[in-house]
Amino acid sequence: MDGFDLATGGGLDAEETRALGEAMRTVHDALADEFGVADVEAAGIAQRLAANLEDYVRRAPVLADVAPRIRELYAALDAPGLAPVQRVHGDLHLGQTLKTPERWYLIDFEGEPLKTAQERRQPDSRWKDVAGMVRSLSYATSATPDPHSTESQQWYRCARAAFLDGYGAATGRERNILAAYEADKAIYETVYEKLNRPEWIDVPL
Repeated sequence: MDGFDLATGGGLDAEETRALGEAMRTVHDALADEFGVADVEAAGIAQRLAANLEDYVRRAPVLADVAPRIRELYAALDAPGLAPVQRVHGDLHLGQTLKTPERWYLIDFEGEPLKTAQERRQPDSRWKDVAGMVRSLSYATSATPDPHSTESQQWYRCARAAFLDGYGAATGRERNILAAYEADKAIYETVYEKLNRPEWIDVPL
C-alpha cells in the first residue's frame, strides 16, 4: 500500500512514520555516497526559491496574497554561509512510498513534473525532500471530514514530529532551509492544483 492511502485510511501511526523518516535518511545517505555532496552559498538557494515564487505567482495569481510572507522566509537564508546539496528525489510525497510488512520503499525518482529534465537532475538540499514529505502529511488531513479539527491537527503534529525524529531533526540554519522549502512546496502545489485539480486549490493555500 502506498503511504498516502495508508495515512488517509488511518493506518499510519507514529512508529511507522518514524520508520519512514529513517528510510528517507538511508536513501539520502546512499545518494550522497554514490553521487557526492557539494557546498553552495545558502543565499543562492534563497535566490532560486525567490525566482520560483515569482514564476509561480505568474502561473497562479492567487499566490500574490501570500507572497510577501514567503519572501520573508526566504530572506532568512539570504545571508553568508554554506549549505550542502546533493542528488535528491525531487518530488517526494506519501504517494511515492510503498509500505510492506518489513520496510518502506521510496519510488519514482523522476522529479517534479513541472520541472525540465535538466532542472530535475540538479543537486539540491536534502531538506527539499523532507519538506515534500512534511507537506504530504499535512495533505493527508484533507481526507478527513474536518481537516482543521483538533483531532486532525493533532495527528499531523504527531506525524510530523515522528517523521522528523526518524529522519533527524533540523538544527540551526537547517530549520530555516526546511521552512523555506516547505513554503516552496506549498506554492508549487498551488500551481499544480490550479492546472490539474482546481477544486483542490484551497488545500495548499
